[in-house]
Amino acid sequence: MYVTIAYGLGGTTGTFAGKLAWSAWGASSVFALAGIAGAAAFVLSFWFLPATQPKQRGSQHAAESVR
Repeated sequence: MYVTIAYGLGGTTGTFAGKLAWSAWGASSVFALAGIAGAAAFVLSFWFLPATQPKQRGSQHAAESVR
């Protein structure tokens, strides 16, 4: 449910911000604003994701036999 609300609010906010930017500064500002928002979403998605450790291949016995 959180994703649905966040998606709806983000779309609504982006629409209003885009309209205001288009009216005030023109089309290029809207595309720049969209690029900045996309980059911020990319960075924030990695910031909020939990850190995970990569799984090792093979069993522990196989790793010990190599040593």
